[in-house]
Amino acid sequence: PLIAGLSTMVVGVMQGATGLSDESYAKAGDVLQESLTLIRTVAAFGGEGHEEGRYGRHVEEAQRQGIRKGLVTGFNTGIFVAVLNFFY
Repeated sequence: PLIAGLSTMVVGVMQGATGLSDESYAKAGDVLQESLTLIRTVAAFGGEGHEEGRYGRHVEEAQRQGIRKGLVTGFNTGIFVAVLNFFY
């Protein structure tokens, strides 16, 4: 029962972390698509730096979420293995 509960918790946390990371990448993709679609307007008004900053913020957020996901995965895996070894 304890192992099943831990497994359920790990899956729930991983799904949440994956959703946040995917959302950040989707936002970055939207900014990129918008910028490329309107490239003439962006270039005409000298907005390349602004668009690069917008894109960079979303990519950095996705990176932070990826790091968080890795830490959570490692922690949960360690707990899971420790419980398995404890009961073995």
